[in-house]
Amino acid sequence: MAVPAGHVTNLETIYRAARNNDLAVMEVNRIGSGEPAHLLVAVARDGDEFNITPLAQLFDDNPYEQFTP
Repeated sequence: MAVPAGHVTNLETIYRAARNNDLAVMEVNRIGSGEPAHLLVAVARDGDEFNITPLAQLFDDNPYEQFTP
């Protein structure tokens, strides 16, 4: 199975943000349940504003127990 092009683009964004020290972990709340979640985000500054781009959700549980290769 091929990796979708959008995922490859997100990986390239992660690489670029990491090189520029523009990555952060952000706590958010899920729509509907309000449960907390943690995201890997790219942060860009636009004047006095910050643009946040969600890139990946971090696992709360052991991912090795949720997936197989």
